[in-house]
Amino acid sequence: MKWITECFSLTAAVLLSGVFMVSAQEVNEEVCLSYINMYCVRCHTKDRVCKALGVQDKAQWQETIKLMAEYGNLDKDVQEMVFNCVTSLDPGSSSVCGIQK
Repeated sequence: MKWITECFSLTAAVLLSGVFMVSAQEVNEEVCLSYINMYCVRCHTKDRVCKALGVQDKAQWQETIKLMAEYGNLDKDVQEMVFNCVTSLDPGSSSVCGIQK
């Protein structure tokens, strides 16, 4: 049980620190991966997210995230973080797609 608490605490710390580290201009890929794992991979595969990077424009991502937020009950801060991540990561991002460039 202790490892579950430690894992949860670590995840929370990464996510909370990410609030201050991720912006549309500068994206911390590790923080983005945490958000994608926590919120997107609940229902989708990372491969699906990976294939959409660089394909969907910002307006399409806004619509996608808005719809997914309704299903996943995501607050505005989480929606903004996910949006900043998916619109800033390069297609084939190694952190999300697992592909080394």
